[in-house]
Amino acid sequence: MSSDEEVAVCLWYTLQELEKKQTKKLWVHPLNQKRITHNVIFSLLCELRADESKFKNYTRVNIDTFDFILQQIQEEIRKQDTHFRKSISPEERLLLTLSFLSSGERFQRLHYNLRVGATTAGKIVNETCKAIWKLLSPQFMPLPTTEDWLKIANGFEKCWDFPNCVGAIDGKHIAIQCPPNSGSGFFNYKGHHSIVLQAVVDANTKFIFIDVGDFGRNSDGGVLKESNFGKLLEANKLLLPQPRKINKDLEYEFPFVFVADEAYPLKPI
Repeated sequence: MSSDEEVAVCLWYTLQELEKKQTKKLWVHPLNQKRITHNVIFSLLCELRADESKFKNYTRVNIDTFDFILQQIQEEIRKQDTHFRKSISPEERLLLTLSFLSSGERFQRLHYNLRVGATTAGKIVNETCKAIWKLLSPQFMPLPTTEDWLKIANGFEKCWDFPNCVGAIDGKHIAIQCPPNSGSGFFNYKGHHSIVLQAVVDANTKFIFIDVGDFGRNSDGGVLKESNFGKLLEANKLLLPQPRKINKDLEYEFPFVFVADEAYPLKPI
């Protein structure tokens, strides 16, 4: 190789390195840096609070509910400011999360609309949802007591003329993109990938138990068996009432039951 060729090669490599440095990923994109001076989330929140109906349409909760959730989880999701940037406040994090949950909008779109990175938006939604479940589920979805089961049974008898029923069980397939290297685990009988939401509800369709995340290919009976509810049911730890008469003219006492479709096994509880 001649000296001129060596110089040309060295120059080419130098230009490549310069290009890499120029295209190096920014710590915070200039678009997102304007979040402090052009805080779209906070401005939107202030405008929405001025109109209750618009607030609920955007977040699917009313203002009082939003403030209650915020009060319960704000310390769990609060982040410390650093020397490099100001943290996103709990109020902004909750609004972003509810915006995503209510609309199903892609993180890439939230990135442009709310001036936060797409990856950051995903982390915020994940952390906020975990905080909501951790702190609010013990308050609003505790294990029912025997007295609670009796109230649920009375509701089924009053609304649906079904005595001694303490819950309706079913599963819902939630469509997802196939996770990497997951094989056919999430591929269901409907022909798409999903995770399963299994729920037990009372006479007014209010959730009593939920279990989310099982493989889409699993049957409803298999999901029930592996769920926390199913394990409590199998171990007889649900604190269900003792059998009772359902009619004064009938001599026999009948056990309390959960109603489900034919996908679930028929078995004593």
